[in-house]
Amino acid sequence: MLQAIDNDDKEQVRHQAHILKGMAANLSGLRLQQQASLVEVAAKKGDMNQVIELMPGLLEACEELKLCFEQYSSEQAGNTSL
Repeated sequence: MLQAIDNDDKEQVRHQAHILKGMAANLSGLRLQQQASLVEVAAKKGDMNQVIELMPGLLEACEELKLCFEQYSSEQAGNTSL
């Protein structure tokens, strides 16, 4: 998505945000889903300045979801009673 932003490829940004939104929904990553939706709408409108402004929030939401899964995985690895 960052490369698409650098290339000012609004359709590719919209498409990738749409895919990320769906993946986040499947993983119950609601904040990431919301952030991806905002990026998708901004790209669909052709507002790349707004896309750029939204990227820190999207990246932060990605990192939060990643950390949640890492924590869960770590807890499961330590729980040998399963």
